[in-house]
Amino acid sequence: MTTTTIIVPQINVNDTSVFVVEWLVDAGSKVEVGDPVVAVETSKSVVEVEAETVGYLRCEAEIGEELEIGATLGWIDSQAKGAGQDNAVPTKSSQKIKATAKAQQLADENGIELAAITKRGIITEKDVMRAIEQQTSQVSQTLDNPELNSTDIIIPLNAVQKSAMRVVLRSTQEQAATFMLGEVDVTNTLPKLKEISTKDRSISNYTMADLLLHQAARTLKEFPRFNATLMAGGIVEHSSVDVGVTMEIEEQLYMGVLQNTDQLTIGEIAKKRMAILLNIMRGKGHEAVSQRGTFSVTVLDQPEVHHQVPIIFPDQAGIIGLGGVRREVRVGPDDKPSVRMVAGLSLSYDHRFINGHYAARFLKAISARLVEPQGMNNV
Repeated sequence: MTTTTIIVPQINVNDTSVFVVEWLVDAGSKVEVGDPVVAVETSKSVVEVEAETVGYLRCEAEIGEELEIGATLGWIDSQAKGAGQDNAVPTKSSQKIKATAKAQQLADENGIELAAITKRGIITEKDVMRAIEQQTSQVSQTLDNPELNSTDIIIPLNAVQKSAMRVVLRSTQEQAATFMLGEVDVTNTLPKLKEISTKDRSISNYTMADLLLHQAARTLKEFPRFNATLMAGGIVEHSSVDVGVTMEIEEQLYMGVLQNTDQLTIGEIAKKRMAILLNIMRGKGHEAVSQRGTFSVTVLDQPEVHHQVPIIFPDQAGIIGLGGVRREVRVGPDDKPSVRMVAGLSLSYDHRFINGHYAARFLKAISARLVEPQGMNNV
């Protein structure tokens, strides 16, 4: 008899472990190549692990157990085990597992009672997300509808708009958001940005969004509390800097996340941002949009709008907003007025674990980096 080991596969590059969600085949049953045998939860989704050979399933991993990449989930034997031998699916005897750890955390964060979720088997993150959607829908249905005229038009919300609505709702419910405003003189920055972008013939132009991503990521290394998430057990300062940037396409708002932004040159940032934008337009940008960033930036490139006060995305500490660049008269160090190119700079932050002094230092540091950008020679 030959035996093939079922191991935890490396599904996502950054994952070091997964949670066992559910055995999809009864222990001792015969499986064929390609049959899904066990579901595991990664940092992004629930994934089915398939059989790589024909045989009879033996289960090792317990439902709800966390396993490292490469660990043993079970085995597939070429012959069925004899009568009386135990093939039962292992379960944790010390406690009844109702939900994966990530599902439990998401439920706690959104005030969802797991007992209210009707599900046969273990509750996953996807089940909790459905409950959140239902809760959001119920909230919206309780709003008083105005009396409609016969000529009024009702426009249904699409999936993107519903997603944005949930984000806004979570942000307002969970975070103690406050903000501060500043401005940045980009008179000397704009020509430099244009100069270095002409050296890179693979892309037409670097934008202020690219510059803000580049400089904000580097500033976050100096202010780790802004690259953090407030959890029940404390503040988690993330080791990786994954900055998201808002993108508006056909009046729909998306958030594209650039992994390890602090390690990218401004040229790499421009290319990755453009690739995400194009993939969203082609309907292929789900991976970048579904990633969870550790911080966010947004640029409203309209000279008439000097400042914006953006909402903080859930599980993040803050977001930087850059307004449109416009000509303003400013008095210089020599007490003489001159026309300068100025943009409004705003910072929204979660006051539960970031104080105003720390936030002001962070905003000042980013402003200084935008006036005199650092590390831009390598495109």
